[in-house]
Amino acid sequence: MSITPVKFVPYEMKTTLVRVYSYENKTLQGTISNPFFETDIVFENVMQFITILEFLSDSLVYPQKAMELRQFDHGKEEKNGFGFTTSVDFSKKFPLATFEVEILFRQNASWQGKVTYAEQGSSAAFRSALELLMLMDNALSEAN
Repeated sequence: MSITPVKFVPYEMKTTLVRVYSYENKTLQGTISNPFFETDIVFENVMQFITILEFLSDSLVYPQKAMELRQFDHGKEEKNGFGFTTSVDFSKKFPLATFEVEILFRQNASWQGKVTYAEQGSSAAFRSALELLMLMDNALSEAN
C-alpha cells in the first residue's frame, strides 16, 4: 500500500466565493473567486461553473478524489486550462447573489459540502453537485 503525501491547503483556499450576476432563463453567469486564482474567473453557464470548481479541486488536490471520472476516449490529449473562453465582463455590475461554496468531499463522482447564501446568512449541506445547483437555484429564484 502506497501512501501519497498530504499537501497542505491553506484554510482560505478551501472556501470559494461565487458571485452570480445573471440568472436569465436559469442560465447561471458570474464569477468564481479563490486565492488560488490571480483574478476572478468568469463563467457563462453551469458546465463552465462545474469545470472551474473541478479544476480548482484537482489543482489543490483538496478534497482528494475518491475515484477517477469516466470519459469517452477520443484519442486526444487533455487540454490545458479550462478548455473554454468567456467574453462577458461583470466588473461594473452588482451581483444578484453571493455564495460561499466549500467542497468537503469528492466521492461517487460528485461533490459533498456546504453552501452559504451570503445575503441571507443561511447555510445548507449538499450531497451532490446537482443538489448544490438546486440550492443555488432556490436562492436565485427567490431573489428575483
